[in-house]
Amino acid sequence: MNINKKVSLLFIIIFIFSFVLISFIVKSRVVNIESIEEKITINNVKKVQSILNNYYEKVENISYEYSTHDLLLNYIKNNDTQSLNSFFINKPDFMKKLNLSYFILLDENKKPLISKYYDLSSEEQMAVPEELFSFLNKTSFDELFITSKDRYITLNFEKVLFSFEKVLVNNEVSGYVFTGRAINSSFLTKISDTIGDYASLVSNYEVDDFDKISFENDVIEYKIKVQDDEKLFYYLKFYDVLEKENFYIRFQNSRDVYNNMIVELKYILFLFLAMFFLTMIVFFIFINKLFVNRINYIANIVKKVSLNETLKYQLRVSYDDEISYLIRKINEMFRVINAQQDLTLKKERDFLQSVLDTQQNIIIITDGKEIQSVNRKFKEIFFNTDNFLENIALIDNKTKANFMAVAKRYNNKDMPAKFKLIDDQEMYFTFQVSKLDIRKYLICMNDVSTLNHKINHLTFKATTDELTSVYNKATITNYAKRWLEDKDFSMIIFDIDFFKKINDTYGHYVGDCILKELSILISKEISKDDILGRFGGEEFLLLIDDTSSVNIIKIANRVRKVVEREIFEIDEHKISVTISMGCTVCIYDEKFETVYKRADEALYEAKKTGRNKVVFY
Repeated sequence: MNINKKVSLLFIIIFIFSFVLISFIVKSRVVNIESIEEKITINNVKKVQSILNNYYEKVENISYEYSTHDLLLNYIKNNDTQSLNSFFINKPDFMKKLNLSYFILLDENKKPLISKYYDLSSEEQMAVPEELFSFLNKTSFDELFITSKDRYITLNFEKVLFSFEKVLVNNEVSGYVFTGRAINSSFLTKISDTIGDYASLVSNYEVDDFDKISFENDVIEYKIKVQDDEKLFYYLKFYDVLEKENFYIRFQNSRDVYNNMIVELKYILFLFLAMFFLTMIVFFIFINKLFVNRINYIANIVKKVSLNETLKYQLRVSYDDEISYLIRKINEMFRVINAQQDLTLKKERDFLQSVLDTQQNIIIITDGKEIQSVNRKFKEIFFNTDNFLENIALIDNKTKANFMAVAKRYNNKDMPAKFKLIDDQEMYFTFQVSKLDIRKYLICMNDVSTLNHKINHLTFKATTDELTSVYNKATITNYAKRWLEDKDFSMIIFDIDFFKKINDTYGHYVGDCILKELSILISKEISKDDILGRFGGEEFLLLIDDTSSVNIIKIANRVRKVVEREIFEIDEHKISVTISMGCTVCIYDEKFETVYKRADEALYEAKKTGRNKVVFY
């Protein structure tokens, strides 16, 4: 074993030892970072519970204040609904100011005297669902307060944090006060803004072994789930006393602290490796200058000639002695043999070039880094080979790609690659890649531009809705499924309100014209990266490359308002329409049917609660 190998072995041992040591330190630091991350998450869990407790305390205080109001006590005791209505008519905005969704006064038999439901999102007064009165009649007052956690109920598809208070007159029950605050999207947004993590309601969660902590006289049940290096989810478990089942609030947290620390650790490791290799190179140069003699140098050159089967080497002559004389004679021998080989190779290359020039397809011989030969057809189309392997513009993805990678990717595929030439002419090629030897490839390109233009025309007709010129149902569905396999995004389902009435009143021709003009109008309002398709009838599907619920709701409302302001003039008719929209965020690897159902339920909620509105699930 020569000295170079011994020095190399020493450096390898030092490197392995250092790497193991740093790996142990890095692993320890990662564990500490994860512990810090868990503490931060638990702190956020406590913040969320504190927010909910504050809201419950507020709702409870409101219930108590109205249950002890002297004037109301008299009205409730006498079942004086007329006076109660007069009392609250003078306070039309009291629910908005109190931030309440439900306010109900009941008599001693739990019959409603005053019942109000205020949608805080749309600021509309609505009817209280009958299921609430049925539930209150079937449930005793004491059953609702077995534990402090039984404070949630499902009404109008929303989870409601509620308080139920007795109205006592002379220590006798004369009625009840029910107040509630809906845990809707605006409520969750406030929580998200407070703790900095995105919040959403989840109806079920497959994991049962939740962790528990005590906080403010409550036992919080939570579960932390690490999705990947970028995302962390944690869940809070709650109990719905109406549906008698658990529900959950899910929070999404970006792992910035974790990732920043990991980046710092990687940077330290990189610096160590860089310094190690730099030291090794300097040391090797020093060793070579002092210990490696010219005989070893000659031996290495001879080995390279043998291994690489080439004579394109020139030995350096440092001194004028017998070894230098031997080096000169070796160089002279290399030149003579190489000249003979070059002459033979030239004759073979000339013959090969004449054969290639007779081919009608484009022929390229390359080692993947440089082009060795091309035929005449190549030069007729591409003119020259300068930077050809590195400077190929693929129109398919509008990015430059290495030509060798493109050729291998499209090798023996029916789908052609699209190129843009120097004169901006678009051409399509198919490829056949053959390996000539260990280093060389023969690439055959077939020009299929004319055929591909015909195929693209037929493809456009197959993927586009004939009436509206946007994507048809099959195409928009395929786009959604492909996006779900690749990334997170958002989906909006919308349709035209009372569209059947338009068809019945003005005829189907007018309805078709409205669908067509509506598609053009909305296409102008969305980003070029977003995808619009007609899902059937008057229903459309819109895919948006954004996962912010705030942004999606803003986009949907902007589109909704543009449609609302537009007047469609068709056959002397001036028609205004509105649309209802259901929105949802689609998570990577979800099933299309799942996200579509969620968005469709949001659309159903929008139509059910008044139409011409946006609902986000």
